[in-house]
Amino acid sequence: MISSVHNETIVSLTKLHTKKHRQLSGLALVDGEHLVSEAIKANALNHLYGLSENAPFEGVAYTQVSEAVMRKLCQTSSLSKMVGVINLPNPGPLGDQVLVLDGVQDPGNVGTLIRSALAFNFTSIITLPGCADSYSAKVMSASQGAIFKCSIHELSCEEFKKVSHKYHVLVTDVHHSKTLDEITFKTPSMLVLGSEGAGVSEFVKSLAHERVRIKTSEVESLNVAMAGSILMYVLNSLKG
Repeated sequence: MISSVHNETIVSLTKLHTKKHRQLSGLALVDGEHLVSEAIKANALNHLYGLSENAPFEGVAYTQVSEAVMRKLCQTSSLSKMVGVINLPNPGPLGDQVLVLDGVQDPGNVGTLIRSALAFNFTSIITLPGCADSYSAKVMSASQGAIFKCSIHELSCEEFKKVSHKYHVLVTDVHHSKTLDEITFKTPSMLVLGSEGAGVSEFVKSLAHERVRIKTSEVESLNVAMAGSILMYVLNSLKG
């Protein structure tokens, strides 16, 4: 049982609340039973810390901690019963349907898009500079564990340029663009979604083969997570 918040291991683990230390260590924290369970299914769990005396899951490395320590480990305002340490995965090869997030800053939107990407077979995801960190607590929570079943690639714009030439690149743009029923869908393809305020950057737009928008009435635009989910659903359906 670890009862002190000054314990060396606990101090080290709390550093994983920052992206810098997640990248340096190759580890991240997940809060709550659902995300821990999903991490176990994905063979991503490294160690589990919890309030109960006995391990809540069989076959996992487990340490009981005090409530004070658990509050220190938790990344949300509410107290979780358990926090898991996960190994950050090495991304696999890019698939035929790739979701690209260009500066999407809101963690809730990024997590929701990851969840939708899994649902609609865009399981390869590229994040470009300015995006919320995929392995932050809010993103993983919003993904509801879908992040463990997707391949996440964090690329620079130049790295993206090098891989994009193999794909039919679609970018979202409310101006000078086609509606969904006007585009030509080809595979392999990339769907690029831009930031909530500025949209897709001009650099990334310059790499596009087609620009697409969702035809709406009464509202000027949709939230990026909502729009992205609709686009992925339709494009996946067009694939047949």
